[in-house]
Amino acid sequence: EKSTKIPKIQRKTEAFSASFKQFDLFNIRIMPKGKSILLTGATGFLGHHLLEALVKKSYSVVILKRSTSNPERIVDFAEKIKTYDVDKCDLTTPFKENQIDLVCHTSTNYGRHLNLDFDVIQSNLIFPLQLLEMSIEHGVGSFINTDTFYKPDQTKLKLYALSKNQFANLLETFSPKIKSVNFELEHVYGENDSNAKLIPFVINTLLNNNQQLSLGSGKQQRDFIYVEDVVSAYLEVIANIESLPSQFVSIPIGTGKMTSVKELVLMLRDICKNSATVLDFDAITEFEGELEMSKADLESTQRILNWSPRFSLSDGLEKTVNWFRKHK
Repeated sequence: EKSTKIPKIQRKTEAFSASFKQFDLFNIRIMPKGKSILLTGATGFLGHHLLEALVKKSYSVVILKRSTSNPERIVDFAEKIKTYDVDKCDLTTPFKENQIDLVCHTSTNYGRHLNLDFDVIQSNLIFPLQLLEMSIEHGVGSFINTDTFYKPDQTKLKLYALSKNQFANLLETFSPKIKSVNFELEHVYGENDSNAKLIPFVINTLLNNNQQLSLGSGKQQRDFIYVEDVVSAYLEVIANIESLPSQFVSIPIGTGKMTSVKELVLMLRDICKNSATVLDFDAITEFEGELEMSKADLESTQRILNWSPRFSLSDGLEKTVNWFRKHK
């Protein structure tokens, strides 16, 4: 006989949906006191970590998402936030119905999973431009954008990098009308990230004791930064944005240290206590022109921001592996 017990996450997700159906009907919600922040990308990796931190800090949070977005990551915050589905309402609505102090834009489209080119441009350039226009029109004080360290000729995800860079340039152009911060993020990792990304993919492969893991050369050196450190940078800016030195600042966020992909994979194998999986380096042909080295210039960051990362790579990876091990 099949069990009729509803899985825990399904119950939570259904409760989340029901909560916002009720909100749609009555448009009543008690919001916490504090600065009011409009957040995009809250159902994504970085966005949901930032949302959790903002709620804990008692900010009033309004999120924009698609009706098709998976709400699993934000189920626990249903009663503490306002949500608008951007594909079902006019973008002016959240601004008209809420006194927004700051917009924090973290949503992105990498162009993976057979996304159409226009979808990437719409997500990374057109939508944030519309959001910026609404922010200026409705007197929002500040706008925080999430950019990438990549340039278009340094990655196979050219359209992703190009569209992100173009919006960052336009944000600077419009900054006389709204105080603007552009975060240039290095390689962020942490709990509850997508298996389409390198670190979660490697962790799950090793935890499952797969026979073989096919990789490129692993020679590329990256600045890997733990997501909790990235969130702390956002919180520092949000709390002190009025005191930043100019109308537009672009802030590199990383550890300032480089680690090769090969070294990273070997560290993960040790943390996962895996001796069974064969690491087959040089099995995959790499993108010609791929960026060989990247790290954040923390000197320039710390001239602008009273912030520095707290987690070492080994500590951050340990916490990340423990989460994936628990949620296998």
